[in-house]
Amino acid sequence: MHAYYQRSSLVLLFFILGCGPKIDEQMRLEYPNAAMMTVKNETDLVRVDEPVVFDLKLIQAQVPDFNPNAFVVFCEATELASQANDLNGDGEVDEIVVLTNFNPNEQKKLNFLYAPAGNKTREYPKRTQAEISIKVGGEFVNRKYEGGAFQNIQFLRVPPEHTDHSNFIRYEGPGWESDIVGYRFYLDWRNAIDIFGKKSGKWCSRTSDRIILIRTMICLAGEWIFSRSPNRSALERLLYGTIVVPIASVKPIV
Repeated sequence: MHAYYQRSSLVLLFFILGCGPKIDEQMRLEYPNAAMMTVKNETDLVRVDEPVVFDLKLIQAQVPDFNPNAFVVFCEATELASQANDLNGDGEVDEIVVLTNFNPNEQKKLNFLYAPAGNKTREYPKRTQAEISIKVGGEFVNRKYEGGAFQNIQFLRVPPEHTDHSNFIRYEGPGWESDIVGYRFYLDWRNAIDIFGKKSGKWCSRTSDRIILIRTMICLAGEWIFSRSPNRSALERLLYGTIVVPIASVKPIV
């Protein structure tokens, strides 16, 4: 959710001046500048893998040289998974997302290290995937695809012969998932989504024995479904929530 909803239960308290925690010296050489902020879980709940979202414009308003293309985030000496999101596909970063755990009412200091110029990408364990796959080598017979084998593709213009249960598209449309939930979109007249809760964190593509805790179909406009980050759909944001941190004041560490 966004800050203007004003339902955030995780809040930024302030950026502070001072020395950061003990972090590998090589890391500090690669990312020589730093800014620190304090965030707090205001609920009585344990929050695991909580996405904390920072509006880039608000950060840069107070730290003008913050570089969203070369940064890393630490809590004490532990690196946290983070990424920069381009929400509208214009090639410019709009927000910074940091993933961390919180105990009830816990307060944390997040140390942002960054290089004022250049591009540096940090790699973290893959926890999402997506695919669209169609059959090739066969043919449509009475709007059913016969023969052929599935092949992953990057682009599809749906043929006029295609309809529901044509056996042409794997999952009957695009499939995408994280380690906690999976989706498929019916790419036909149904214009609906299936949601699969997972029994484990393993990938479910092409297997059925690891999923099906819940199943629901929701008819939604395609623009609304895909209006957010490719890593986190608008539907997923609605279901699980994303904490967007409103920044009142930001200062660099000196």
